[in-house]
Amino acid sequence: TTIAEVAMSYTGDLSNPGEKLYTLDYYLRLAEQIVDAGAHVLAIKDMAGLLRAPAAATLVSALRKNFDLPVHVHTHDTPGGQLATYLAAWEAGA
Repeated sequence: TTIAEVAMSYTGDLSNPGEKLYTLDYYLRLAEQIVDAGAHVLAIKDMAGLLRAPAAATLVSALRKNFDLPVHVHTHDTPGGQLATYLAAWEAGA
């Protein structure tokens, strides 16, 4: 059996009300395209360690609410706060 885990790269700060491009709607539209293409798993890839705990909770919760797929999170602890990010993502359903 082949499983397609498709990743979206996280950037910006969707928790920032001033964010104009990388908003929750942006990520939900991207996820919809990924699901429509046949993905079995949605992945959030945060190579720069930008994903903070509140944004992780918001994004994972919205993905789980809108899509019946597992959500994986991959982040880097560059700024030193990613344990809280992983915990928030896990609590939200990742």
